[in-house]
Amino acid sequence: MKTHAAHVFTGFAILWGTAVTGAPLLAQDKEAEEEKLWKARPPQKQAAAYREQFEKVGRAGLPALMKDKDTSLALQAAWEAHKKIIDRTKPVPFQEDETYDPNELKKFLEFLKERTKAPVPDWWAKGVLDLDVMKGRAHMYIHSRIKPDLKEVKISDRTWYIREGSSLALNDDTWSYKFSDVTLLFPKAFLLNSRPNALTDLTAEKITCLATYPVHSGGFRSRVAGFEKKSGTLVWDAPVWAVDRRVIIGPGAAHRVELTTKGETVFVFGAEIWGLYAEGFDLTTGKNQFRFCTSYWGNFSEKWDVK
Repeated sequence: MKTHAAHVFTGFAILWGTAVTGAPLLAQDKEAEEEKLWKARPPQKQAAAYREQFEKVGRAGLPALMKDKDTSLALQAAWEAHKKIIDRTKPVPFQEDETYDPNELKKFLEFLKERTKAPVPDWWAKGVLDLDVMKGRAHMYIHSRIKPDLKEVKISDRTWYIREGSSLALNDDTWSYKFSDVTLLFPKAFLLNSRPNALTDLTAEKITCLATYPVHSGGFRSRVAGFEKKSGTLVWDAPVWAVDRRVIIGPGAAHRVELTTKGETVFVFGAEIWGLYAEGFDLTTGKNQFRFCTSYWGNFSEKWDVK
């Protein structure tokens, strides 16, 4: 394995706003509810449940799980079923000599598209097909080191990253985020009380969505929110598990996020060096529809015993 000097520090994201259902909380309840969610570490419990189930049924049992009515379970089973380690046909500078068979992973991508109906970003699909694999340990998304094409805005002694053509301002206790002919208004705590420092947006027929995320410090849990399109007022916000980072280790922790939509769903696609993830939310309510992560939120199945 190619190694790099590592700089380590611990940290955690303070989530803002809602319970898992996506329903807005009263201000006095937010802090207690988010602390409860953080301590519960739902991504870690979910990963442990997947490990127990997959090791119990083995590879022979994965196709049946791919038909399960639980979309999250079906996606993770499909991912596990289509992982096949191969040697790269030719060495790639600064990348590992082993990867996953792209022909198999193309089948996974088709399964994901068919099951979720999600428009999958091209960069995300390419990332799935080109992972560095450390056999028995983990995998890496090496292309996360590419610097995101975002502009910098300095507000409240912090630097924020937003896409070209948008603007961000803080007036008293209210943020305003503008792009095209849309203006979104949301509470000060939506950004200032959390690790995320970047925003990306998407406009659907009646709802405009905004995702916040840390652009340089990896895939810590963050948020996605829905706003009434005409008024720009907040309707719902919900937690995004991302890859549930707990620490930052070494270089290459850049984090890329894109929103897509189809029908009544908004999809959050993200990637960083620990892997790639996709999550779906109801456009009207913010209720989560599925969550998928190649690394099982930092619990790499390369270490599991799925026979």
